Amino acid sequence: GSGSPDEFIHITRISLSPMSLDFGTQAAGTSSSQTISVTNSLAQPVSLVVSVGVGNAGIGTTDFTEIDTCGGASLSPGADCQITVTFAPPPTLSKGGPRSASIILNWGAGPQLVPVKGNALTKLTASPQTLSFGKVVAGTSAKKVVTLTNNTGRT
Repeated sequence: GSGSPDEFIHITRISLSPMSLDFGTQAAGTSSSQTISVTNSLAQPVSLVVSVGVGNAGIGTTDFTEIDTCGGASLSPGADCQITVTFAPPPTLSKGGPRSASIILNWGAGPQLVPVKGNALTKLTASPQTLSFGKVVAGTSAKKVVTLTNNTGRT
């Protein structure tokens, strides 16, 4: 046909929306979920297998889980399925910071990846994280203030 190259790209793959997920900041022991829609833009049915794989830094991959309606059956042309991704830093988190993973969709043409990321907060954070007392004369004292913040939203 005389279709544009964009038309050919669109009809030769599965479509993902959104193409990435950002969970923002999440406290340890809490969770949030987001959904990816998968549409079969091919002219034939496809079988999908969805899994969670290592992210950019490989840190926090286990903080992400997925439940989907894509696997186990063939996805007809034009049909869609959903992948619900949950970011849940564990309650025992000892070090906060960036977390990442990839949602992997394996199908006949090879894998398609959806990068997912979030920032994990420990239950308590201290500010400042380091203290410097300089020189303190023996027999005297020096004081510093440290603020502890409860990141759980609970008292």
